[in-house]
Amino acid sequence: MIADAKDFITPHITDSHTLDYPCFRSGFVCEYELPRWNPIHIGRFALDISPTRHVVMLWIAALLCIVFTLLALRAHNRKTREGKAPSGFGNGLEALVLYLRNEVVLPNVGAHGNAYVPYLLTLFFFILFANMISGHVVLLALISLIFTFATWILVPLPIAMAIAISLLELFIAFLQAFIFTLLSTVFIGLIREGAH
Repeated sequence: MIADAKDFITPHITDSHTLDYPCFRSGFVCEYELPRWNPIHIGRFALDISPTRHVVMLWIAALLCIVFTLLALRAHNRKTREGKAPSGFGNGLEALVLYLRNEVVLPNVGAHGNAYVPYLLTLFFFILFANMISGHVVLLALISLIFTFATWILVPLPIAMAIAISLLELFIAFLQAFIFTLLSTVFIGLIREGAH
């Protein structure tokens, strides 16, 4: 029983060729075996490009970025056609994109910096759905306290702590994405300036 308690968190965060998904079987978790492809041989090296759990999660993060951006763009275009100001998620996304473009990218990259805006915005948003793994580890640890102590009396405490950690995790994800994008713009600007 103690060995199982130790392995409660680790299997959810380690990379493997299986993907966990919820189901109604015992344990409420089923595994899907990801496809295995033959490695590509380059000289003496073998490059395995088979998808793993982390690769699939990165694909899901990229897909979520694309879907949310397209939905916000569609809402923004609809509001513009109607002659109304954007609102809701589309307005928030527009404000974030304009802030990053006008206050972070263009001042740091320099002249003709608009060419770098799509790349740096992609970097920001991808670092933001993909940079939450550490917070998820803490969440799993807090939720596992319920099962470790095997009592329903303590349920409100781990749930409250998990909500607080989720809010902190969201703040840290935005902060790290912003700092990484800012540093990327500074380095690109330095390289472009040195080339002139």
